[in-house]
Amino acid sequence: MDIGQKIKKIRKEKNITQRKLGERMGVSQQQIAQYENGKLKPKLETICRIADALEISHNTLFEAMDPHEKGVLLKYDLIELVKNLNIEVTDITDSNSIINAVEETANKKRKYIKLYDFLNSPGQDKAIEQVELLTKIPEYQKKNE
Repeated sequence: MDIGQKIKKIRKEKNITQRKLGERMGVSQQQIAQYENGKLKPKLETICRIADALEISHNTLFEAMDPHEKGVLLKYDLIELVKNLNIEVTDITDSNSIINAVEETANKKRKYIKLYDFLNSPGQDKAIEQVELLTKIPEYQKKNE
């Protein structure tokens, strides 16, 4: 049983219509139908929202996925998470590369915050001003990918 079938089965067991489930999630009935018939694959966040709306454990739906589908979903969500955190990773397929990039970025941010916290209020204002100036210099800007 795939995840769409599992959603449908649980929804029907709980006597919830697609429309009602959609309302609980803030999506359309059509979107729920697409998840259930496999035309649309839910992201990890959506799976969690569906589980919450059905008042079940997130793992109940996650277990319905085959291992390959889980891997693809987790990889996609990990890539999105890393991008949203503004972390540069050289090789997204290598877990050590991802871990190292996250640690390096976290260490830089901790160092920045530690230095910032060492400053008094006018010094903090000046630090923000200087960082804002640096963001306007092309040499220091991240490249759009």
